[in-house]
Amino acid sequence: MPGFSRLGRRAGPLGVALTAWDLWRRIPPKQRKQLLKAARQHGPRIVETARKHGPTVAARLAHELDAAARRKKR
Repeated sequence: MPGFSRLGRRAGPLGVALTAWDLWRRIPPKQRKQLLKAARQHGPRIVETARKHGPTVAARLAHELDAAARRKKR
């Protein structure tokens, strides 16, 4: 997709938001409604799971990244 190359190597929060908006506008209205329905149905469960497991997952990921960085230095 040509739109992604405009953002450069690292997109900040504004770049991500603009890209998401651009992608949303390209989705046909029928599929937008399907996505919104799925988000309403499954969103609360996903948020609850993220609240429950978020800190442990983030800590494990940070530990794995730190270990990988140490292995790379050797």
